[in-house]
Amino acid sequence: VIYQIEASQDGKVWTPMVPRKTSDGNRSEDHPAGAADVRFLRTTIFSAASKYQPQGEWVAIMEQKIETE
Repeated sequence: VIYQIEASQDGKVWTPMVPRKTSDGNRSEDHPAGAADVRFLRTTIFSAASKYQPQGEWVAIMEQKIETE
């Protein structure tokens, strides 16, 4: 799975918090810094293809935990 996580204060201008990244399809943990002024988060899935399903597979985000200090 190739994905990216972006953040925004106004929901119009988006800044990558986790640049385009490849996950092996299992649990992935990201710990971006500088998220103090974030109001919105957006996760974009770019590709879910694998050697078994080259045309793509279904993707599910089972849990997205957001914590602040």
